[in-house]
Amino acid sequence: MSRFKDKDGNPTDYSRAYHNAYFKKWKSQRRMQGFCTTCATNKPREGKKTCERCAAQRKKQYGLDSARIALAHQRRRNDVLMYYSNGTMRCACPKCPETNMKFLTLDHINGGGTEQSKKLGGSVGVYKWAIENGFPPIFQVLCYNCNCGKNKRDHCPHLDM
Repeated sequence: MSRFKDKDGNPTDYSRAYHNAYFKKWKSQRRMQGFCTTCATNKPREGKKTCERCAAQRKKQYGLDSARIALAHQRRRNDVLMYYSNGTMRCACPKCPETNMKFLTLDHINGGGTEQSKKLGGSVGVYKWAIENGFPPIFQVLCYNCNCGKNKRDHCPHLDM
């Protein structure tokens, strides 16, 4: 009988918790000793937990190329914001002058954005969904302040001015 399985050979919650705690402790010890947390033989990269060899192996295994993924997400975000702002890249609030793209967000006109975002895996999923569904008319572009104001007070704070 394995210590990670019950008497019938099925994994148990207790054993999974024990297993996770053991490996967390193991990785912590390797990190304190100055070794890679994956292979425990090489020195980790500067400011990282894994060595070059393990990082390259993980990248090859999972196809992780964070720069390429980030660029694709940025392009997708630009396309969606450009469409929903009718090419102006500015907040839809009539009294808001915000045009800096870093502050612009996609807002669900009738609410329900939190639920959809969680269901689709965050903003990346929402942007993909909007493109795949032909840009449905349920979104608008708002700056972060207007979006939060609408969420908390049911209307944009600029309209109170």
